[in-house]
Amino acid sequence: MIVQTQSADVLSDILATVQAQARCSISLKAGGSWGIDFPMPSHLKFNAVRRGLCWLRLDGQDPIPLQAGDCVVVVRAPFTLSSEPEGPTIPAREVFASDNLAASIGDGDDFSILGGSVEVDGTDGVLLTSALPPVMTIRSDRAASIGWLLAELDREWNNTAPGARLISNDLLRMIFVQVLRIHLASESAHAQNWLSGLANINIARALHAIHGNPAHAWTVESLAHEAGQSRSAFAGRFKALLGEAPMEYLTKWRMRLAATKLRTTSASITEIAIAVGYNSDTALSATFRRIHQMSPAQYRRAHQQ
Repeated sequence: MIVQTQSADVLSDILATVQAQARCSISLKAGGSWGIDFPMPSHLKFNAVRRGLCWLRLDGQDPIPLQAGDCVVVVRAPFTLSSEPEGPTIPAREVFASDNLAASIGDGDDFSILGGSVEVDGTDGVLLTSALPPVMTIRSDRAASIGWLLAELDREWNNTAPGARLISNDLLRMIFVQVLRIHLASESAHAQNWLSGLANINIARALHAIHGNPAHAWTVESLAHEAGQSRSAFAGRFKALLGEAPMEYLTKWRMRLAATKLRTTSASITEIAIAVGYNSDTALSATFRRIHQMSPAQYRRAHQQ
């Protein structure tokens, strides 16, 4: 039997680092005139419209129409779902009882939506949330590839068989990753961050190399070789897409890995230094202090407390 090692995958790597976990949370049916105010989510809020039409309203933005098959991700912002682009609303806590997250509002059930949260680590999660726009809307025509996942989510949500809630959470996680993929392929993914880098085939190769072996003694030249570009072309394109130089990105990623290990493992500082590409704890400490404004030992103590 031939066992192949899966190649580095930056998106999977970062989602693992930020400990992204999807959890289904609400099922809503509505009809007539209605409106619900949702508080600011602590992480990311995901909604999939299963039937009918509604409007998504966020402060400072024009109302966004949503229809069956559309998916929307809201990043740390309060929002409103309603039957009209304007009109009265009531708080979500008045609609959803604490022991029952399936609710109905208004007159009829011509509209339904499934919602969930994508929870991320309180410290590393900013790596994902800061790379996303306040709201991502994936229209039904672009979400055709995940239609079967949404249909399965519908079935499992209403399933009383053992394990239905776990399957629902896993389906939501897969749908969320697919939404990120669709966003990456869209013209709206143009902010300066690692997501923009993944949308470029050459820069993505360099990012895969960094994430696949962060302890390697990378140089701009060797990363340019991975990208299949000249040194100058690679460095310029990398900076334009990510907003920072290749070695700056590498250093910050190594320090994030080191910080995660300090918080979540009992490995010695020397072991962590070697794991992220430094020859000694002294070398790691100097860079870590510059990035985090404290030594690795101080960081570990602070997070243990």
